[in-house]
Amino acid sequence: DEPLSALDANMREEMRGEIKKIQKETGITAIFVTHDQEEALSMSDRIVVMNAGRAEQVGTPQQVYDEPATRFVADFLGKANLIPGTVGAIEGGEALIVLACGQKVRARAPDALRPGEAVTLVVRPQKLALAGNASNRLTGRITATSYLGGTAIYEIDLGGTPVRASLVIEGRALAEGTAVELGFDPGAAILLDAGGRRIS
Repeated sequence: DEPLSALDANMREEMRGEIKKIQKETGITAIFVTHDQEEALSMSDRIVVMNAGRAEQVGTPQQVYDEPATRFVADFLGKANLIPGTVGAIEGGEALIVLACGQKVRARAPDALRPGEAVTLVVRPQKLALAGNASNRLTGRITATSYLGGTAIYEIDLGGTPVRASLVIEGRALAEGTAVELGFDPGAAILLDAGGRRIS
């Protein structure tokens, strides 16, 4: 139960590696309880995300991170961007989503999706990039910058809708107040229904 919680960052990283090594060498099954999301993702073969004593999702780290089953899992594991919108149209396996801020993007359209449906678009901060050739583009302005060395976390206002983007720094970190255009591919997003469950 949170065996590494009292250690500093460098020691935690070292001990994570040691615990994984011992577990693989001995072949034992281990249950590791942690509130540290990075720790859970890096150490696990399978993850159980608990909410109020109930399992919200069980799966591999990549499944739980890339395909969260509920709004809780998306927000808890990795702090995803949760952007409200409405399905405008469905065409060629993609849905046109009209976001609450008025901008439009495309996402893969699950079979159960219907035009006019209220949805939440889930996009991880790491899936956003400065627009480039991405088919989806969102324009906004940076409201806060957290410098992390080789990367920075940017808080961006899309005209009333806040999002976070984790971007590699090329040269200097972007300053607060800078206008930016973010891009992401339709396959990088998932859609949640009005009840907060992934639409499949």
